[in-house]
Amino acid sequence: MAGKVIAKNESILPFFGDRMTIIGGLDPLGNQNTSDATFQMILPGLNNVTGRLRYYSYYCWLLDQYSERVGSTDPAHFRRFIRKAEYLTALAAQLDPEDTKSISGSTYAGKELNENNTVIKLNEGIYKPDGDTEDTYWKFPLGIFGQYYLGSMRTIGLLIEHATQEGLYIRTESSEGKYIDGKQMAEAFGANLSEESVSLFFRCMDQEEVTKNELEQLLPDFSLTTIPQGTDEIRLLTRMLIQKDYPRSKENTFTFRSETIKYLFHFLEGFSGDFEDRSFIQHSYFKKGLFESESVPVLTGWYFYQFNEYWQYACSAVLNGVLTYLQEKHAPDAPSVSLFIDQVTEEIIKYLEQQSLTAHNATLDKAVSSIGLREQDFAASIHTNKGIDKAGAALQLLLALYKGNKEQLKDLKAYGKKHDLLRNGAGVEYFLKEFESKTSWDFNRFLSDFLLRKIILRHQFVAFRKMGNGNQSTQKFILEEHTIRYLGRLDENYTGPRIGNLIQFLIDAQHLTKDYELTDTGKSLKKALWDGTD
Repeated sequence: MAGKVIAKNESILPFFGDRMTIIGGLDPLGNQNTSDATFQMILPGLNNVTGRLRYYSYYCWLLDQYSERVGSTDPAHFRRFIRKAEYLTALAAQLDPEDTKSISGSTYAGKELNENNTVIKLNEGIYKPDGDTEDTYWKFPLGIFGQYYLGSMRTIGLLIEHATQEGLYIRTESSEGKYIDGKQMAEAFGANLSEESVSLFFRCMDQEEVTKNELEQLLPDFSLTTIPQGTDEIRLLTRMLIQKDYPRSKENTFTFRSETIKYLFHFLEGFSGDFEDRSFIQHSYFKKGLFESESVPVLTGWYFYQFNEYWQYACSAVLNGVLTYLQEKHAPDAPSVSLFIDQVTEEIIKYLEQQSLTAHNATLDKAVSSIGLREQDFAASIHTNKGIDKAGAALQLLLALYKGNKEQLKDLKAYGKKHDLLRNGAGVEYFLKEFESKTSWDFNRFLSDFLLRKIILRHQFVAFRKMGNGNQSTQKFILEEHTIRYLGRLDENYTGPRIGNLIQFLIDAQHLTKDYELTDTGKSLKKALWDGTD
């Protein structure tokens, strides 16, 4: 009798475990954590995702309305109320003549509005028949509020969790009036609503359906893109941004958020050229956190942030380039790790020599001395290159990063330590603890060591740490019996430092034009911040 033929990759042995799933993941080397901690410290109470300031007052008003109109302490009722209101607002936003690209849930809402010319059933957009939120306007159970705004609004002093019921939230009320609270914000939003629009809003909520004509009638009152000028709402939202960072905390008295606005306004008044969200951060980096030759804590924070950004971006680009080379040169075979490191080292040195950098038969210190101080250019070159050329451009950025900041490294570390920003993988720690001890090394030796320890083994460590006890892996290669096998790659990315959303908030509050010029109210606010009379 013929025996069973075992197909390729098939095994008849028992395997007690789930199949491992390879997923994309972010931050493949775990070096972004310091950047994350830094922008969270400088711009607390903001987020990276939705860029409309009026969400803050809108949610305060919704919390008040839930308390008055529903009042249930059942978290399920609360979630349904929030989801229904968010979906209704997202639907109305599709008819808003202003730019609504930052209104969350718009993709789903726009599709539903285009496909339904009569009545839109709100209940069908917030839950599936089985109660699931997959393929609805928003997957997260507590909606946009729970995913993006809950933490921000708690930090900035607008809401707290219900005293006895987990999963239920109420707006704040400050008896001393020392900060902008949720009660003030709710009342200010409500003051800009007509009785007719409020009545219509809740009639649609109760009936769980809405027509296109009714959506048009909800505007402009329920527009999240336009805050009525000269109102308490716009005044309070501005005050919210410039009050101390953690208004409910007696211990934390930092004002990094308002200081950022202060120096951002000053920067914009003197700026010419094509402005981008990160232009101010780049300026802080190249000025090394100084203003008129004096060190400024908030500007040093942005300097520290951008220093680590260049570090983590360059390291991720090296990994990206190395993986591309592994795929093109060896896949599906698995070369020995030592052979592969030697090959990559040789190819990167060839690239660097072509760029007029002294790397062949030179020390690391000599290579550093021959590099130009063009961090921004090297970062741009990373973006436009691939493979070994990308890895080579990333090495140029790393060398320039050290050369341009070696005199400030100890001060940067002290700043990071003071504010508890130094996470595992922080760039300033690497340069002080490891890089400086190797400047007398042959560059070839340094590069091989860096590729093995800070790229290959570091990624393996981070991937295993992320996996934990799960069955999903972010590994981009397999190390096995001293060989390396390609699995995939991941593009290098900068973190989102919230500065873009802060700028959009200032536009929404009509302190900046869409061309980033200060308005009359912006100039008045700038003067108040500089005079200390805010």
